Amino acid sequence: MDQADIRIVLVAPSHPGNIGAAARAMKNMALGE
Repeated sequence: MDQADIRIVLVAPSHPGNIGAAARAMKNMALGE
């Protein structure tokens, strides 16, 4: 699977820390914008 095919969607995160955690996980898996 090509990285261009991957989409990350956050629906109504309960607090800003969830957004940061998702961003860190994406960085750890070498995913970008």
